[in-house]
Amino acid sequence: MEFGTSHALLKYYFLYQISVLSCGILLSSCASFDQGGRQSGVVAAPVGEVRLPAGVALKNPLSEDQAVWIALFNNAAFLEAMADVGLAEADLVQAKTLPNPTLSMLFPAGPKQLEFAVKYPAEAIWLRPKRVAVARLDADKIAKTLQQSSMDLVRDVRIAYTNLSLAKERVKLAEEALRLSREVAELVDARRRAGTALELEATTAKTDQLQAKQELEKLGDDVTLAKNRLAKVLGIGLSDFNISPSGLSEVSSVPADLAGLLKDAFAARADLRAAEIAIESAVARAGLANSEAYKLTAVLDTNGSGSDFEAGPGIDLPIPLFDRNQAGKARAKATIEKASKHYLAVRDQIILEVRESHTLALQAQRSADTWKHDIIPPLEGAIDQAERAYKGGSATFLQVVETNRKLTAARLRYSEARADLQRASTELERAVGHYRNAH
Repeated sequence: MEFGTSHALLKYYFLYQISVLSCGILLSSCASFDQGGRQSGVVAAPVGEVRLPAGVALKNPLSEDQAVWIALFNNAAFLEAMADVGLAEADLVQAKTLPNPTLSMLFPAGPKQLEFAVKYPAEAIWLRPKRVAVARLDADKIAKTLQQSSMDLVRDVRIAYTNLSLAKERVKLAEEALRLSREVAELVDARRRAGTALELEATTAKTDQLQAKQELEKLGDDVTLAKNRLAKVLGIGLSDFNISPSGLSEVSSVPADLAGLLKDAFAARADLRAAEIAIESAVARAGLANSEAYKLTAVLDTNGSGSDFEAGPGIDLPIPLFDRNQAGKARAKATIEKASKHYLAVRDQIILEVRESHTLALQAQRSADTWKHDIIPPLEGAIDQAERAYKGGSATFLQVVETNRKLTAARLRYSEARADLQRASTELERAVGHYRNAH
């Protein structure tokens, strides 16, 4: 990709990179960008205000995809990283800019005749292509770094969205648990008044009810905390919002082929490609350092008086007896070594992230499947049996309520397992370097 010198063109390139990534992440409609780097589907807003994709309003419940879009255009840390576009543009402009010639003039005084010379660092002409190549590689590295930053941001949004969904689900189940605890307390208290239950039993039931109420209040605060964390990731500040009431997303099966996931990660991870480009840039800088050891200044010298002037070309050529840019060459060599080691470090980190997230995803999937298929169905059947037994007179209402409480607790554990699976799946997709589906 050849960069132009205009800021708008360079900004368009980076925004194009992010739009391609985002459209791959989201299966909803993708906004487009014009040549000025403006997104046609985003509502313009002054600095410090929230920018929203067309058709999205904070007063309406936000889907996970809409939350991702909002974060890509409002998250302060990501926008800070996007500011590196200006630095890349400045470096590229500087690399393409040739230096100005120097005019030296000696004025006539007494017998001294007028003399002037024009000097130009000729090495800048043949060094310019190498300097431009280095600047372009650095710009490519920034593009890949921004792409990885956007992947990290999507991961953060999805996890924060999952946490808020789980917090809301916990409140819903805690309300059911409080209702059941209240029914138990009322039943035991009625039995106490009738003389068929001890005071200790009534006190215990009342305590359970108070604990359930306190737990509900705590979970309500957890919803507020999770919402604040999501708002921070979205970059919407104090703006109020709500999420879709659909609850936790369903996750497709976790791929079992770890070797295939590692292969995909090595091909797709933008930070690994950025590390590769850093090595290419370091090698290019080493070649530039070798060339910068030799300097040549072209000279046009003129002197004379009256109409008697003479002019002639010449050169200034430093003799590299002592300074042959040894420091620049040594620095370039060290930069190559550092970039190579950084590539290996990134590669090792990717291997760890893929293996770790894959193990956690499989573990969470097994847990969710166990609760869904092996634990909850028998409890649902037990409730039917308890209700039939209660109607037939062979079971007490307290037994029915206790069975319902067990089912509510199991559903809470299942919701937590689904949230664990959602988070682990998101981490795995980010570790591999691409998102497999939209939720």
